[in-house]
Amino acid sequence: MMVSLLYALYHTNLIGAAFMKETENAIEHLNRCEKAIQAEAELIAKKLKSKLPVIYCDERLKAMAIRFQNQINENAKQLAHVNTFPEMNHNEIAGWQFPEAVLEHAQVIYLYSDHDHQRVEKRMEICRPVFEKRSNTIIDMVAEGASLLEQYYYLIHLTDWISFYLAKENGVEAEPLEAIEHVKDELGRMK
Repeated sequence: MMVSLLYALYHTNLIGAAFMKETENAIEHLNRCEKAIQAEAELIAKKLKSKLPVIYCDERLKAMAIRFQNQINENAKQLAHVNTFPEMNHNEIAGWQFPEAVLEHAQVIYLYSDHDHQRVEKRMEICRPVFEKRSNTIIDMVAEGASLLEQYYYLIHLTDWISFYLAKENGVEAEPLEAIEHVKDELGRMK
């Protein structure tokens, strides 16, 4: 769907043609690295089993992080949480004290891009010991690609595989969406 949206933006003269070459580059890279991406995704999924994924990133990757959260929710039938730096430093960082039983099951994931703000990278490193003291060693996921768009493609691919393998770890099918169908059915009965 992302490529269709990019073409729509291009045909309405809202973006230039650079996305076409970046998409080509991303496809070549993903094809070349497919086995390594799947292996990394499977390892990360094993670390996320029975954990609460807490995904943090620079504001530039917020849409990617929310997409990852949604894939975990929908495919693996598991809760996840997302916030961005520096926003999480204003209030959420104070919440890293209680409830201790939840925090010890939290699994922080840092999403990185070459396009992260330098001060955000510093904030993430300053917060690393706070998170690791209360929970588990942080999982660092570093985007690959020459441009931000290529890095988005890489992270989409990696995180989709993570959600797929996490569904397997959880013993659920990535497809059936019983909870969503239930909500739709109940809303459909309302007049």
